[in-house]
Amino acid sequence: MKFKGKLKSIHKELLSNNYIVSFEMEEGSLEQADKINGKELIVSAEPFKDLRSGEANRLLWDCIGKLAKFQNRDKWEVYLESLRKYGQFTYVCLKPEAVEAFKEEWRECEEIGELEINGQKAVQLLCYFGSSTYNTKEFAQLLDGVIQDMTDAGMDKPLSKEMKRALEQWNQYCKAKENASSVEGKES
Repeated sequence: MKFKGKLKSIHKELLSNNYIVSFEMEEGSLEQADKINGKELIVSAEPFKDLRSGEANRLLWDCIGKLAKFQNRDKWEVYLESLRKYGQFTYVCLKPEAVEAFKEEWRECEEIGELEINGQKAVQLLCYFGSSTYNTKEFAQLLDGVIQDMTDAGMDKPLSKEMKRALEQWNQYCKAKENASSVEGKES
């Protein structure tokens, strides 16, 4: 059983000396909970992270694949270029001798130049995060950019039944997130 919920309380039972942990969950999860009620479990809880849908990820890779085929390029090359154009990044400064090892571990990065920090030579890199680390807004920016690249290349937007459905679901999801954010902003 896996569900989105909130930790509501923790208390110690006097007779058994064990702890009771209570979670608040949506009503739809109750049937699942009934199936495991009273059974010994392995329990794991972690902070909720808003993950993008698998449909959106499939849509991104479908678009990248079509763009790569159209341009007679490798999918991975198109993906990395898309990260550079539309992705999230950070700057890193390293000792010159650490640059090559760092580049092997990081998905995509480029050298910006050399500089001096506290009298020591350093190399500044611009490093792009892989899309699996993106939140909804960041992923939407990447996906929109790839779709725009398809349009700029003279290609049609992905319009198969599955892709239409995925794009509609993605747009609805993004709008719902925006609405939820604006409601939260008004309440604070």
